[in-house]
Amino acid sequence: WHKIVRLLKTSAITNARTAVEIWDLWLLRYCAAGKPEEEALVAEWYERRLGVFEALDPERFARVVQAFEAQLELERNASGLDYGEDGRLRLGESVGDAKGASFATRMTSIGVKRYGPTHIAARCA
Repeated sequence: WHKIVRLLKTSAITNARTAVEIWDLWLLRYCAAGKPEEEALVAEWYERRLGVFEALDPERFARVVQAFEAQLELERNASGLDYGEDGRLRLGESVGDAKGASFATRMTSIGVKRYGPTHIAARCA
């Protein structure tokens, strides 16, 4: 088993990843089976884990894609707070209101919310 783990780690590294993923497990069919006949059993186990035998529902898939697209559009058009270059909230100099508190310092708002690269990558991947 130690050799199998090393092989899986090597597969991950050669595919520019730091951790083993399910896609690396396809190698198990060649090293986990004791006999050539058992190779098919290991391959079947792996395919079941991947969901190869599951039927895909195109309508459900289309709804999921539409939901993600709608969420992405909402996040792109969301209003947020105005952050400065240092990452801190900017405060408005003068905000007028009916109660006469226009002299108070307030947080300003901007038209488009800014999302970081990690957030965008997670939504668009």
